[in-house]
Amino acid sequence: MKFESFFTLSKSEEKRYFDCDDYESNMIFPCNIDIYGIPNDVDEETIMYDDSECALKIGNISGYMILAKDIEDRGIDIHDLCDSIDADLEFVCSALQEEGGPAEKEEIFYDYNMFYIHEIEIDNKYMTKELFSKIVSELPEILLYHYHVYPEMLIYYPVPLEYDRRMDELQQRIAEAALSESLKHLYGDDETDDDTPHLVMSPDQLNRAMGKRVQGESYPESAKDKPLWEMYESNGFKEWLNTRVLYNFCYEL
Repeated sequence: MKFESFFTLSKSEEKRYFDCDDYESNMIFPCNIDIYGIPNDVDEETIMYDDSECALKIGNISGYMILAKDIEDRGIDIHDLCDSIDADLEFVCSALQEEGGPAEKEEIFYDYNMFYIHEIEIDNKYMTKELFSKIVSELPEILLYHYHVYPEMLIYYPVPLEYDRRMDELQQRIAEAALSESLKHLYGDDETDDDTPHLVMSPDQLNRAMGKRVQGESYPESAKDKPLWEMYESNGFKEWLNTRVLYNFCYEL
């Protein structure tokens, strides 16, 4: 079945209470939106948004709105804040600020509200390139309608296909062992005669041990889900260097 039109309905998240001591969490917030298709033989004016008999749920949009300008204005480290909420957010923010592109200039990066797309899921029975393109092109307006924020930038990190992760796992174990050894030195729990605290691991190992992204690392080209990549690239998304992070400025959609 094909749909000439669709509408969206924001799903209520768990209750969130404003905490004067934790206002930072309000500058990155989750978004969850259901997508309903309106069959060709149904008059749009007769549709009630909660009428499942007239409209069919065909998919869902999930992700996080990142109010980068507000984060910067309050002097908060965006990487630490992202990491405290979701590891993928820290990953994409770190990747977007690598050397070589416009986001490395902080005055550009922090001027934008950004929406991190966790996933745009559409039921295979209803999936068409035209429908996907229509949803992506209207996504900024959809977010503005439901959450009163217009994102200047959309970000997506496609999940890799299966690949040999043995080297990744080895590097992770080495980093964790180095962190353990470093803590022994720092807190005097080892049996060495050297009482001077010192670090025995590299910054990259520290980031890896803490679950943060290591600059320059990404999954291999062979692990790209090519059909999915083509869907996003055909709608104006570009890969940030070789980070596997896709981005698009909304006014270019």
